[in-house]
Amino acid sequence: MVTAAAIAVKRVPRGVLCLKSALWVHGLLPESPTEVWMAIGAHARKPRWDQPPLQVVRFSGRAQTEGIEHRLLWGLPITVYGVAKTVADLFKYRNKLGFPIAVRALHDALLSGLTTSDEVRHFAEICRVRKSVGPYLEVLEARRGQDLLRARQAFLAREAARARSLEAPLLHQLPGHPESESR
Repeated sequence: MVTAAAIAVKRVPRGVLCLKSALWVHGLLPESPTEVWMAIGAHARKPRWDQPPLQVVRFSGRAQTEGIEHRLLWGLPITVYGVAKTVADLFKYRNKLGFPIAVRALHDALLSGLTTSDEVRHFAEICRVRKSVGPYLEVLEARRGQDLLRARQAFLAREAARARSLEAPLLHQLPGHPESESR
């Protein structure tokens, strides 16, 4: 099954899934949004088509280039902003999308261990919403400090495991090595 998000990424090669579409890709939104949200450069030409419905936002500088992840969605390669960047972007577009979705995404992302408060602060600084995000982070840390600590430990363990899996294979795992043939 090919989703509207995958089609939009294919049609806009330099576009990046963001906001609600990125939330859905990261599993923080239960249903696929009715419109595909894509970020394009400040001077890029806006794509025009009817299907799938598209909402375009324009980013520039570090807000456009940092936090991009490359993933597979239904076997198709896509570019999407990471969880922390998406949360910061939701606060940036809080007047258009609503404050509750930004606060809920922050809460869910931190407690599920998909990101850390340090990453959110980093991207909030880049997106110039540090003053908007800060009070919500402080309240979450004060009320759910132990839960956030456990989620952070799980996040760091996943990152360490991912880094180990990307390292070069051990010599005894290479074909033709004397130790690999004895196993």
